[in-house]
Amino acid sequence: YREAVRLAYWTGVYRLEEAGLWRAAEARTPREYLRLVPSGHPQRELLASLTARFERIWYGSETASAEDFQSTVTQLEKLGCPFPSIPATESC
Repeated sequence: YREAVRLAYWTGVYRLEEAGLWRAAEARTPREYLRLVPSGHPQRELLASLTARFERIWYGSETASAEDFQSTVTQLEKLGCPFPSIPATESC
């Protein structure tokens, strides 16, 4: 689950790039991306939550679980990333 959470986090970063928040750069840290989102932006809290979980699991010593991954997927869905858990007929 550790790697899955990492990849899901970066999926969120690239989704927000598609939304026009920034141009992704490999040299930026997760916290630098978070600082680029203006206070009050509707996606800021979602990214803050994704960032916190990712940092705890990837850089910290927290073990990733299925619940961590499922929560991350739920947050990505809220960012506009489609997953199989969203029915194909659901409108955006």
